[in-house]
Amino acid sequence: MNKEEIIKSFNGAGMNVSEVKPSFGIAVDGSSRDGGKDCAYRGISLYENKELFNVKIGEATNNIAEFLGIVHAFGLMIKKDTYVDVYTDSNTAISWIKNRRTHSSKKHRLIDRAEKFLRGIPKDRYDKLVKGLYKWDTETWGEIPADFGYKR
Repeated sequence: MNKEEIIKSFNGAGMNVSEVKPSFGIAVDGSSRDGGKDCAYRGISLYENKELFNVKIGEATNNIAEFLGIVHAFGLMIKKDTYVDVYTDSNTAISWIKNRRTHSSKKHRLIDRAEKFLRGIPKDRYDKLVKGLYKWDTETWGEIPADFGYKR
């Protein structure tokens, strides 16, 4: 069953598809601890509930970590020549991805590299990647599976 058929089946059953927690794709999350000195990002396969990557980036912001996590997920998909939906709980990171650049005054060694990578993706491929980028609905679905669990 493809994505469109799944949506039709939920809608036909009187359910709003946005109420259904995604079970396929990549969930990414960023983490910032110790006043931004200990940042990381990671990606989880929703289907396998398996960690795909977990990268410590040192000093940064949570939004930078989220942005880099999405870029990493895009890189994996390009490397494997596949497309799956990517979920993040950061509206800021989604905006930065759509603009192919951050708007952070904080500099980080990986930002320039990530922005250059995004600008180098051909438009048709980039559009397809961005079309599959979604905001995780924490209120409806709970914490994003890639969450580091540091919140108290």
